[in-house]
Amino acid sequence: MTRPTTDLLLGAFVGMMLSGCAALFGGGPQAVAQPAAAPLGDPTCLAESYDFVGEGTLRGLGLDVATPVPPPEPDRVAMIWVTHDLKPFDAGPVGGGVEMTRMLCFEFADGSGGTEWPVDDAWQPPARLAPPGNAAGVSVPPALLVLAAVALLAIGVSVFAFRKRG
Repeated sequence: MTRPTTDLLLGAFVGMMLSGCAALFGGGPQAVAQPAAAPLGDPTCLAESYDFVGEGTLRGLGLDVATPVPPPEPDRVAMIWVTHDLKPFDAGPVGGGVEMTRMLCFEFADGSGGTEWPVDDAWQPPARLAPPGNAAGVSVPPALLVLAAVALLAIGVSVFAFRKRG
């Protein structure tokens, strides 16, 4: 292999590595758009944006410890909404102050669930979730797969090129 070709491959490899790192570690959890179906039809969980919308367990998302009182059945799968918008929550005595907080709402398959569960400010939504049915709970972003394929190709080409010289 000529020097310019090797430099070109090395440049492409470095570029892929940088874009893969940016895809994996760049940004952070973003607020998601409002879902098509309103959560439980309850206005306390209607919001312009949400920090989390999806199925899971309250314990699996850490929401069993992110509320002042643990929600019921934290290991039961539910449809879960956590508002990004701050909502009024009045937990104090009548006439007292109203706290603005994110709200948790959840609905189990049988239609039962809960609304108006204030979520601690420290709770963060997961950056990436495993797709349903993934028993290992591991999600591999497509950018990482491309990055791994390019790395293996670059290593293979390098080994082949250096073998021919010797």
